[in-house]
Amino acid sequence: MNGSEASWSEGAAAEVVEEFLDRGLLSAATERRVRALRSRGDDVAALEEVLKD
Repeated sequence: MNGSEASWSEGAAAEVVEEFLDRGLLSAATERRVRALRSRGDDVAALEEVLKD
């Protein structure tokens, strides 16, 4: 488990990512990457993409 996984639970990561998606705060490219990660069930990696944007 890396540091980001230890810091964020899947549930908390999913909530933050969903908020960014709902508010349209991401670039189109980041939104595509985030949606692809979420479709695989990896909300922590999706959150990392959100935070990079």
